[in-house]
Amino acid sequence: MVAAHLALERIYTATGRYSQSVAELEGVFKLAPTNPTPHYRMAMVLRKMGKREQAQQELAIFASMGSKVSVKLTGSATAGDEVKP
Repeated sequence: MVAAHLALERIYTATGRYSQSVAELEGVFKLAPTNPTPHYRMAMVLRKMGKREQAQQELAIFASMGSKVSVKLTGSATAGDEVKP
């Protein structure tokens, strides 16, 4: 079920349907509260939406969940961008 939500989120994000992406990720938060992946994905979606402060908060949650990746948002978001560690 989690994989299906994440797959839908990726499709929605790729097609610019960010509010639907957020809804899918919120569903994953409830289904798998200890999974850091949806927090990283949420940060990427929020960044594309121009919500940099909220995106940074999601990255902090992602990092606090034991991720070995250190990331910081820089520059402006465009379709297809990823955050560079």
